[in-house]
Amino acid sequence: MAEIPVRAKLAQEPMGLMGIVRTARRNLLEIIPDLATRQPMVSGRMIRRWHMVMDPAALQRVLLERPSRYPKAEAVKNVLGACRIWPWICSDFLSFSTRYGSIGQ
Repeated sequence: MAEIPVRAKLAQEPMGLMGIVRTARRNLLEIIPDLATRQPMVSGRMIRRWHMVMDPAALQRVLLERPSRYPKAEAVKNVLGACRIWPWICSDFLSFSTRYGSIGQ
């Protein structure tokens, strides 16, 4: 039987592209940097520069208040768009959608 709650060994140091691919095939959650549990924002560079926003106030600003100032990668737009089609993917989709309108644009 699976252990509850589910746990993942988060990345302790930067991984190269092949390390990310290997790790993601095993468990996608393990590519999340452990640093993201302690900092409001983590940035890095792989093929392109990326940012992981963890702070609730910053997430609201990026996704809802000023989305045009924070362009999103196609992959992120696809995930957010999928929330409109399959809302059970995103736990708070319906409340966000009702309060703030579309967040995937």
